[in-house]
Amino acid sequence: MAISKSMIKKNGYRLKGSLRKNGFDCWRYFFYAKNVITGKEESFFIELLIENPAVSPEEFVLIQKSRPKIKSEDLQAALTGNIDSSENCEEEVVPSFVAVRGGIYGDERRQINCFYPVKDLKIEKRRFCMEIGNSLFSDDTLSGSISCSKQDSVNFPEYMSQSGSLVWNLHYDRKVDFPEISTSDEKYWLPSGVLCSYSGRIVLDSEEYVVSPKLSYGYCDKVWGKSLPIPFYHLSSSKMTSFFSGKLLEDSCFSIQGTYQDKLSVLCKIENDTFNFSSSGKFKKYDAVFNCVPVPGEEDDEQLHWSVSIHNRTYVCDVDVFCSARVMLVRDYEMPVGKHKVQKVLSGFNGTGELRIYKKIKKNLELIHHTKIENCISEFGNVEE
Repeated sequence: MAISKSMIKKNGYRLKGSLRKNGFDCWRYFFYAKNVITGKEESFFIELLIENPAVSPEEFVLIQKSRPKIKSEDLQAALTGNIDSSENCEEEVVPSFVAVRGGIYGDERRQINCFYPVKDLKIEKRRFCMEIGNSLFSDDTLSGSISCSKQDSVNFPEYMSQSGSLVWNLHYDRKVDFPEISTSDEKYWLPSGVLCSYSGRIVLDSEEYVVSPKLSYGYCDKVWGKSLPIPFYHLSSSKMTSFFSGKLLEDSCFSIQGTYQDKLSVLCKIENDTFNFSSSGKFKKYDAVFNCVPVPGEEDDEQLHWSVSIHNRTYVCDVDVFCSARVMLVRDYEMPVGKHKVQKVLSGFNGTGELRIYKKIKKNLELIHHTKIENCISEFGNVEE
């Protein structure tokens, strides 16, 4: 099932008006790949992120870079080394950059980030196609390469990057999408590929991986606006097995994200049934209870537990997902507003759990879907100042 033309149009560059100086645009891609030598399956992500393009188009600016603010009358003292560091303060800056970020989850978890000035970004007007550095992002193709040396990863901690290289050449096909979700405070989510198949190859350092459509269990979306949802809460999976039949549900998927005006948006497609609990869906009025808490795992392996319960007049949807903290990454997102605010997102792609959907029949609940969840993107984050 192909995605709609309106979805393709909305996937384009959206930083206009006030968002050019206080906004971000982010395209996110997730998939599984198999090591061509060992046969081991690993999970990867690739991301294109643009922040505040009109603030500093000529050079990229990162707010986590230390910039001591020195008064003009203290300049001479600073040059002679006599300035009192206790009186020194950090200059407030606003971020402005284009970033291509990618990495691997699991035991070998690692992320590599490259930053560029906005002036180097090439945008096609007639279709979604963006080029920066060696990377290209379009409606069906991802190709590119990023790298960070050991020396740069140490000398430039503001890059938030580990050392290594990542090269990819991928084709992707979005099979299930849901309508755009927006809020009055200019936060937007476009779940354009809740079920998305990938094919091609990706190379991490010297390790080559093959990506096949049936085993990629892919996902892609786009988030933009004045900031990510705060707190950021996300779950997605397209590897779902029915407890009723024991069979893998090939055309089924779900995605949960928030918070949007203190609520989660819950999107599910299970075989021929579609459930959209969101401001853009059929079920606009609903109640939601959710949490993300650490719980003990096996052999002192701490896990995070995402729990969601949604209900309206007709349905109840319960989701429980667990992901080991040992295989997760900490992803940093500089807030467009600056002021040294960073949203730290704990992100994994190895979550497992269960999803249940009940139908209300008078005073009883009938369990109509019960699935096992695997390969679940599992994320939670908040703002750190």
